[in-house]
Amino acid sequence: MKKKTIVVLANSYKPGGRCIAGKEVTKAGGNQWNLSHTWIRPVSDNSAHHGSVSEAFYQIDGQDIYLMDIVTIGLRDHSPEPGQPENWLIDTSVPWVSHGHFEASICARLLESPQDVWLDQQHGTSTAEVSLQYEQHGMITDSLKVIQPQNLQFHLSNDYNEYEGRYKKKLMASFLYNGQEYSGLSVTDPIIRRILGRQFPAEGADEIIKPLNNGDSYWLCVSLSPRFGGQNKHYKLVAGVIDQSGYLLRRQ
Repeated sequence: MKKKTIVVLANSYKPGGRCIAGKEVTKAGGNQWNLSHTWIRPVSDNSAHHGSVSEAFYQIDGQDIYLMDIVTIGLRDHSPEPGQPENWLIDTSVPWVSHGHFEASICARLLESPQDVWLDQQHGTSTAEVSLQYEQHGMITDSLKVIQPQNLQFHLSNDYNEYEGRYKKKLMASFLYNGQEYSGLSVTDPIIRRILGRQFPAEGADEIIKPLNNGDSYWLCVSLSPRFGGQNKHYKLVAGVIDQSGYLLRRQ
């Protein structure tokens, strides 16, 4: 069994629980921590729910984990899967421990500057997904990124879903990064979903587009899903939204 401490940068709704991920930190003495760019995504062995983490772990002392929290996690083994090299199996015998949280400003030191966000133009996919071929050609070297986008907007729709036979609410994001527009990314951050949860259009009405209040002063943690669907695509998710003021990190 290993113990690793992370600063939480992804806290994402997932069937059966949450997807939690962050960058490893180590104790530097006192209340100081050394930051790193090593990603860790703790996962369960629940294959039916694609390794989602249950409430027993993502709640500590009855409180949900928040972005920028510092959390020590018991882990068994490094357990990468196609398209998600950062995965580690959790040790279910070890409770998670909170060490407080970083101020939002620390995120500026954790930002990355990739050329693009898994842009799979060669195989004709949308900017919200990547193909199995993209993965098999070795193009996925990570499945988590922290970026600073421009023109971040949230798209709320309530359209009829033919497959499910009902109207279904969807919350998607669009943004500009390094000159490329990305759109149609599913938003799984629970705080954003709660904030916008009462602003969906009526069934069948036009899409509503909502920016947040602070313009371009947001950082995103963007994640790739495991292989999904008949074509085994990986879908891009907005798994964490951090505002530079720290407003979204307030405990409710």
